[in-house]
Amino acid sequence: MDASDSVCAPRRARLAPWLQGIVALAMGVAVCGFRVLTDGGLTNDHFMHLAWAQQVLLGDMPYRDFVEPGMPLMYLLSAAVQQLWAGPFSEIVLTSAMLGVAAAATCWLVTQMTGSLVVGILAVIAEAILQPRLYGYPKLLVPPVVLVALWHYAEAPSRRRLLWLACASVVGGLLRYDLGLFVVVSCLGGLLAMPGTPAATRLGHAGIYAALALLIVTPYLLAVHWTSGLWEQVRESLEFAKGESHQLLLHLDEQPRLAGWPTTDENAAAFLYYAGAILAVAAGSLVVLARRGLSRAQVVTLTAAAICLACYSVWIVRHPIVVRVRDNGALMAIVTAACACEIGRRLLTSSGRPQTMSGLAWTGLATVIVVGGGSILELARMDDALERSHILSGMGRMQARLTGLSDAGAEWPWAHYWPQGELPDAVRYLNSCVQPSERVLLTWSAPEYYYFSQRGFGAGIALFLPPRAFTTAADQAKMQRRLNGQNVPLVLINETHRDEFATAYPQIDRYLRERYVPGATFAVRDGSNITIAVRNDLTPRASFEKSDWPCDLVRKGS
Repeated sequence: MDASDSVCAPRRARLAPWLQGIVALAMGVAVCGFRVLTDGGLTNDHFMHLAWAQQVLLGDMPYRDFVEPGMPLMYLLSAAVQQLWAGPFSEIVLTSAMLGVAAAATCWLVTQMTGSLVVGILAVIAEAILQPRLYGYPKLLVPPVVLVALWHYAEAPSRRRLLWLACASVVGGLLRYDLGLFVVVSCLGGLLAMPGTPAATRLGHAGIYAALALLIVTPYLLAVHWTSGLWEQVRESLEFAKGESHQLLLHLDEQPRLAGWPTTDENAAAFLYYAGAILAVAAGSLVVLARRGLSRAQVVTLTAAAICLACYSVWIVRHPIVVRVRDNGALMAIVTAACACEIGRRLLTSSGRPQTMSGLAWTGLATVIVVGGGSILELARMDDALERSHILSGMGRMQARLTGLSDAGAEWPWAHYWPQGELPDAVRYLNSCVQPSERVLLTWSAPEYYYFSQRGFGAGIALFLPPRAFTTAADQAKMQRRLNGQNVPLVLINETHRDEFATAYPQIDRYLRERYVPGATFAVRDGSNITIAVRNDLTPRASFEKSDWPCDLVRKGS
């Protein structure tokens, strides 16, 4: 069999650039449409970003007035879209479009790395049908976009292309700080691995790249420093990360367990978790052992992809892995395609019997691909996705689905998009009885209440994360100062978890007990009892609809 007959065509058999671009764009549009039609709503965690976006639209300044963990561009994009087109549906369109861009970049990059448009399309399909959560789009978007810029630079190094690479890296970092760190480290590794270049030149290129990235991000760093202090922002980002530190898979007893063929979600996710680490090692080994047969762009890009995949395997993929492992989709698709095609090409073009090591490598990689494909299909649940989207039912049903989703998000209170169950009366209550210039405080993690009620959060905290995050005396003192400077007439207190809150945030709990008095109670969907507490210098002049919930609050004596 001649190599030219294989799915992975020789690297010299390049397709017309315009054809690659058109196919990549078409795949991006298809993925965007698929996600819009498939995702009829947003998960609870997504409303954390929307709460920050809404806080900006209400006039608050990030870092100075509220805490966010280092995702400025992410919620500012959402804020811009909400300003132009309010409602959850526009957020679905935005995040689906970002996943479409990620798919287009993946398709183009894989096509370049393998010389096969078919493999590029297959990589995108594998990435897309995993259906990662929409709010996780930066984890799918940043690596392929940065790797595309790195490929461009490695093909024909120039200062202009290095500038574009630095710009892409900074944009990725502004979407999420940790992703920016990963791609910068990965790009530095790729630049230092560039073959056919003296070590001094490689070091120089890496240094210029780092300097350009620092120069580009400097205005943002200065703005943060003038607003709240740069080191304070770093500390708050690390503090926020503590709230999710228990999900990391850092110890042997925390590693997911394989229990046979991936016929369950847990087994499928566990296999993909381990496959990510194996592929990172395989890609690094391929670069080291076979770099003479790889192009310069392949060596640089595959090195960077392997480093980034290793970072993802440690930090991004964590409990619950059935959800988080999907965020590895883009990098795994890129690395798998590149390794499989290169090993396959070498076997097909080798004269005589393949060497034992090459045969073992191909067998191992083929096993990963076959079992990985089964794992992806298990997690994808494509029958459910196709049923929800009506893709197989014709354009009429698809149009009706799209129109229904759009109409449901056209008018407040967007009840269709409430993440679980029916829209609580508390949402309409907060919207009616709290003014837009005022703030509300919830003592449990429920940022969706802020977004759906269209009211900002108090104390600068969109969600409390006991017992780990922002529990220091200094953090609580800052919350209290913000509360003193804000108009927060109502606090919703989760009495069921009051002891946990009081243990983690004793200063804030004491502040609430001193400044607020119970006005009414209600229960939420999970059975928790909620107290509506009114600031003690206010008195209600009315009740909300037919309830006893205090409304029309005015200062006592006025």
